[in-house]
Amino acid sequence: MKGNLDQTQQSIYFSPIGQLIITQQGAAVTEIQWLDRKHELPEIEDGPIRHWLDNYFTGQCDGHFSFDLKPQGTLFQQRVWHAMAQIPVGQTLTYGEIAKSLKSSAQAVGNACRCNNIVIMIPCHRVLSANGNGGYAGQTQGVMMQRKLGLLALEVGVDPKEIVIDGS
Repeated sequence: MKGNLDQTQQSIYFSPIGQLIITQQGAAVTEIQWLDRKHELPEIEDGPIRHWLDNYFTGQCDGHFSFDLKPQGTLFQQRVWHAMAQIPVGQTLTYGEIAKSLKSSAQAVGNACRCNNIVIMIPCHRVLSANGNGGYAGQTQGVMMQRKLGLLALEVGVDPKEIVIDGS
């Protein structure tokens, strides 16, 4: 990124399972969300964030990155997001397991997951319910759940070309 280090910039990343809108404050990522409509933003510039995403979507990412994340949320949400960030690529935990480690409830953890504003890098898709897939971005079916399952599949070596997401 060029210009003022505190400047907020948005850009688009074209992943194999949908477009992502990336918001940065200087060199730090403050938001990554799925974009389900056309947007006239520039494609993300070549650099550490793009390289991380490219590596992630080609199965060459261990989950670690060399840039800052600055998610916006309550202290409890931050604690949940930190716990999610510790889940290794290709592995999952349940809402209840995270809740137990935080001395909270599974429902509270699920609510914090739903508020995660840096998808993929803060891997809420790796959090499942005790008896199934749980939800993703507040949905339990449809495109968002397809993306959650697609991300989990990518992390265990499924070719991105094999993942079909309706509407992407």
